[in-house]
Amino acid sequence: AGPDLAMVAAMKLAARSCGRPQVAMRLGVARRCRAEPLVLLCLAAQAAAVSTPAPPVAAVSTSAPPVAGGACAKGFVQSSPVVFSCAGSGGDATAPYMALTGPADTAVRIPKGVLDFKISVEKACANCPNTSDIGLLLYIPASLEFLVKADDGIVSDAKPSGIWSGAGLQDDVSVTYSGSSAEAEAITLSGATPGPLELRVLNRGGDPGLVSLRYSFGGVRDCQEPWIQGCHPFRPHDVQRVIVDWSVWAATTFGSGERAWEKLAAPVAELPKSEFEHHVQLVVPYYKWSYVWKAWPLADARGPKWQDVFEYLSGGEATASKAAFLRAYALVNVSSAVDTCAGQLHRYHGSENQVWRYLEAHPNGTEEIFRNCSRATGISAERLRSFAMQLVSRSAFGREELQALWDRLHLCPKGMYRSGSIIYNCRPSSGRVEIAVAAKQRQQIADLTTGMRDIEIAFQSSQDLDLRVWDKKSHSFVAQGQIRNIRFSGDDSSPPFFEEVVRIQGRLDMDLVVLLQNNGATRADALVTYSWSSDESCSGAKDAAPRGCV
Repeated sequence: AGPDLAMVAAMKLAARSCGRPQVAMRLGVARRCRAEPLVLLCLAAQAAAVSTPAPPVAAVSTSAPPVAGGACAKGFVQSSPVVFSCAGSGGDATAPYMALTGPADTAVRIPKGVLDFKISVEKACANCPNTSDIGLLLYIPASLEFLVKADDGIVSDAKPSGIWSGAGLQDDVSVTYSGSSAEAEAITLSGATPGPLELRVLNRGGDPGLVSLRYSFGGVRDCQEPWIQGCHPFRPHDVQRVIVDWSVWAATTFGSGERAWEKLAAPVAELPKSEFEHHVQLVVPYYKWSYVWKAWPLADARGPKWQDVFEYLSGGEATASKAAFLRAYALVNVSSAVDTCAGQLHRYHGSENQVWRYLEAHPNGTEEIFRNCSRATGISAERLRSFAMQLVSRSAFGREELQALWDRLHLCPKGMYRSGSIIYNCRPSSGRVEIAVAAKQRQQIADLTTGMRDIEIAFQSSQDLDLRVWDKKSHSFVAQGQIRNIRFSGDDSSPPFFEEVVRIQGRLDMDLVVLLQNNGATRADALVTYSWSSDESCSGAKDAAPRGCV
């Protein structure tokens, strides 16, 4: 049964008369606001239709999207609606996809050598909206041009078929496009892709829409099992750190977990399969989680993606519950409590080695540490232990987990003091530090040296600050796109909450300084988060003082 037509009309009228949109969603570097009643209408109608039996062709269940060639291996996360394996899709397959409004979203990365790839967009369910507003594009990263685009692609509305030429004649691929006027757009490639492609989905409508992607491919040329694309390693520590920052934004923006759920998740929540059981909670399916996560302005700028966050919250299940959402909302409180745990260790033990000797001598020592911390913080020992375990992402609390917990406070050795905001340990590190920036001034927050890897520096503040990166060698500020592996989020925040991030992927090949710039007339306070995966410049000598201590 579809939504009540009177309710639909009333909500559309409310949406048109809404003078100030209440829901903002960021996609890439662009943000659109839309009237909240219409969003609720569209997605509530889709949720109702999804949980209602529909004809087999259009039905969408709350199970995880099907993948070609089997699911991702343990320790990996599915990062694409289509997973490419050597054997091919075995015929037509379908995957539900949430088409968000704004710039075209890269939905699938198609590798070189894929044979006879076909894809079309279809209605996700019998009562879901039509797909006439959903466009398909194919982008060639190597040449920075569109292979398929309605207005100006190599193949377009004006030229619905053509040839994509590779290095040799055997690499030529014929391309056929349905055109943007089709009720359901479709693209067909005949032959093996001579290079990587990006399939992008463009929602030209005013509201997010749940659609179904129907696809097939015949395999991958020159492929050796167990090769697979569309899965990436799951790193719980990185995901947990980013969720903590998200929870700060959510708390500042919405004020309570219940309100955050109501605004972010409730519009796309569904009844689970056990809908006839008593006291059942609504859940968000995997394929709708992008709507929830991308409401955060920094969602696309941070390392972990929405698929990683969903894996963390759902524990590998096909849906994320309201309880899991609320636990994520409160994660910043758990993080602060774990800092208290670290403080207790530093207070009662002179060094990390002393703590480890104590744990070796006391089999229940780990449980005792978290019980004591729970009494001091009011957070359950189980949640504290779970958070601490994810600092290294292993199944048992061992020496590496202790090292990560000990490093939480980033204290200098006895007899030394800080010379800067951050202490640079040889081990993979992450942390948070509060920084004050005087009016009309810049404040150095990080000194990054050649050889550091996978660096992320972010800030959150109630005041409008700018994140700047200074190149020591050229004596100039680094701009977006100037250095291949450095990415800036840009200033896309708005009152009452501002945040930016700079990410350096892979190895840093120069010395940089990261600064916070305050253009305002009063002092600004900021919470800075930082992380890196390794530091080749670190001496690693047992008695050497960490950089940042003197």
